[in-house]
Amino acid sequence: MILTIPRTAALTANQRPHWRKKAALTRDLRTRGRFAWRNAGLAPMDRAHLVVTLAWHDARRRDANNWQPTVKGLVDGIVDAGALPDDDNAHLIGPDMRGETDPTVKPGTIRLTFDWRPL
Repeated sequence: MILTIPRTAALTANQRPHWRKKAALTRDLRTRGRFAWRNAGLAPMDRAHLVVTLAWHDARRRDANNWQPTVKGLVDGIVDAGALPDDDNAHLIGPDMRGETDPTVKPGTIRLTFDWRPL
């Protein structure tokens, strides 16, 4: 499952936004995750391992784990869509975060590739 979002719609661990702005961004990420799962047409799973690869257009140094708040919002929306019973340790291993450079990614956006591995 591949999802591209604008950088302005993402949350990082280094940001310290006002709680209302953070809540709005998280709500938007949940909605994006829910619709991405439904559009992907994937079957629900009881348990899964998730690897998320984030891609940026340039080769600047980045910490993929810093983008965990964005992935958490998206995964919560995916769970809302019925992909898993819950995203707790009993149902989901990960997400394991990876980062890469891809010049085909449009500047100002982030491409997230969700690799679901049913267990």
